[in-house]
Amino acid sequence: MSSDSAGQNKQHSAAKNVAKLDRETEELHHETVGLDISRLIQQGRQAKGMTQKELATVCAFVRICTEIIVFVS
Repeated sequence: MSSDSAGQNKQHSAAKNVAKLDRETEELHHETVGLDISRLIQQGRQAKGMTQKELATVCAFVRICTEIIVFVS
């Protein structure tokens, strides 16, 4: 009985993938907003009695709806 992966070193293959990721030069990061905008968002959220999680849920829902509308259009 023979296997296609017989004799292959899977750990070596994983090490190659890690090395490839390490060579990536692109830095991935989230864009940030200024402190004044951050405070406005915080004040608006608190005025509506929302937690950060509730605001994030609403924002995610709006983003998904917008993507669907754009996709359908």
